[in-house]
Amino acid sequence: MTSEAVEAPSLRSRPSTERSVDRVVHGRLNWWRLLRLLNEQRPRWDEHYRVGHAVTALTHAGRATVLAYLQHRATGPRHDLHG
Repeated sequence: MTSEAVEAPSLRSRPSTERSVDRVVHGRLNWWRLLRLLNEQRPRWDEHYRVGHAVTALTHAGRATVLAYLQHRATGPRHDLHG
């Protein structure tokens, strides 16, 4: 088996769909939840109606982690032309 057969196609190799973008975003959110990097507040309910909106934000540790990751991506070595 060659390495090309093992690698999944990247999102850049085909047009993005709403489903593919949703999967990528929620995949990240699930990891951040697991690592406790998110602070989530659910809206309250009043007589069977939701009042307000859900709020999801990075914690202080989450902000530091994401900024470190972005800095690493921006300044680290590139392994391909599109990375």
